[in-house]
Amino acid sequence: LVFPTGESRRIAMLKPSLVRSSSMSSVDSVKIDGSARRPAWFLISLVVNALLALTLIAMALRSLASNANSLSPPPPSLSPLLPRKSSERKARTPPLPRKSLPLNVPPPPSVSPLLPRKSSVRAASPQPSLPPRPPLPPLPQISPLITEGGGRLPFVGDDGFCELQTCFPRMHQRTAVQYLDPSTYAARLKDERSDAAMEAAMRAWMASPELDIAARFPDDAKVLADRLAAQRAWGEGSLPATAHGRTLPVFYAFSGMDLLTAAGFFPDSPDYTLLAEFGVGDEFCFTRPDCVEQATASAVGWFRHVAERHFRTTNTKTMLELFAPPVGVLPALLLSLRILGHELVRVERVAPIAGAKFEGIVLHTQRRGDATALHQPCTTVRYLGGYLGEEAMPELEALVAPSAPLAMIFKAGPHMITREAWFADAALRWSDLVLQDESGLRPAAFSAPTWAVAPYGRFIGFTGRDYPEDTAELRTLYAAGGGPMPFNIG
Repeated sequence: LVFPTGESRRIAMLKPSLVRSSSMSSVDSVKIDGSARRPAWFLISLVVNALLALTLIAMALRSLASNANSLSPPPPSLSPLLPRKSSERKARTPPLPRKSLPLNVPPPPSVSPLLPRKSSVRAASPQPSLPPRPPLPPLPQISPLITEGGGRLPFVGDDGFCELQTCFPRMHQRTAVQYLDPSTYAARLKDERSDAAMEAAMRAWMASPELDIAARFPDDAKVLADRLAAQRAWGEGSLPATAHGRTLPVFYAFSGMDLLTAAGFFPDSPDYTLLAEFGVGDEFCFTRPDCVEQATASAVGWFRHVAERHFRTTNTKTMLELFAPPVGVLPALLLSLRILGHELVRVERVAPIAGAKFEGIVLHTQRRGDATALHQPCTTVRYLGGYLGEEAMPELEALVAPSAPLAMIFKAGPHMITREAWFADAALRWSDLVLQDESGLRPAAFSAPTWAVAPYGRFIGFTGRDYPEDTAELRTLYAAGGGPMPFNIG
């Protein structure tokens, strides 16, 4: 008998026994001797067997009756699709037919989404839980470095991430695309989670006490704060207001890791691009304890170096040592953002392509103290690492020109490049405003009446090497004296 509880039992009947005696040669002799009369033990065994059979049948019937009211699920051997016949089933309201459900709308809570409910017995049994649906992946950000229409690097703005200057941290992007290929989806989700972990490690590193410059180096921090305040005040009173006011995107060529100067003169810019010869570094360095120590040493060493020079210039050889792989410029750049009161929202790595002259990284930040990171204006900080020569200008134009018009900064840079016509023509074509020291473009490059040139401070001469023609132009420009400038630059 197979009971509804799923327990199988074997019923063994007591059979009459044949006793072989040593005095008898065969079983047949026993049958012959017992033919005259049946012994009493044989009749007793028949009665006992009959009573046992009746008892077991009664037990089976009671078990079947009690199973109808039990809370156990139907047996595996019975089809789960066929309803059990019972009086209780007839009294229940039949489930809503599946054909009456709207397409793509989940059934009501009273109906199982997988199988029609049979009875209260089935409803009480636990249903197997399905794995949760993974979140939709973000919009793909795959585009070439330079498109036929003069495109640009796939910075985040291309996929609407920072659309209308609104920050959206990773895993919080709005999207309407779902990958149909499971392998593509899994790979994208893995990359997304890996990037989120990397960004979380960066944020944790930025908040570490070792980078509390005001506490560790209070004198240097005060000098820097006074300098930034003076630059801002001077910019508000001296820099001409363009069609965009003082919120132009800023491009700072040959910048080293001098985000501080760019933010000092243009604190309200939504976009900064720095270009220098140093490598970006490994963004996953901040997830490894040994690399974190090296990143901290690099950032603090960089700050001490620029503080010794009163935040005016840096030494290239020293920076090459501080920005050696695997850390690169990232530690100094992140420390600069912390000093300026920015918090990291998201990181985008510019994927290198064959023949590219530059590698890059994009940091989307939020000014500290904003109400929420989802609905406040964000700032974009790009760093491009590589050597700039005439052969790299088409690639640079693809990177920079789409953001034009720009505010350009040249300070303590290689004048042997900036004085060349091929560089000056492109720079002026992209710019509405140029802020430079003597290492920038030649005064003769600014043609009147397109450009109005206003000198500030005083010009003494070039450092390291002389440019007679350029020196003569600058002396003529400063002959009438320059406007006041309460700080040193270049």
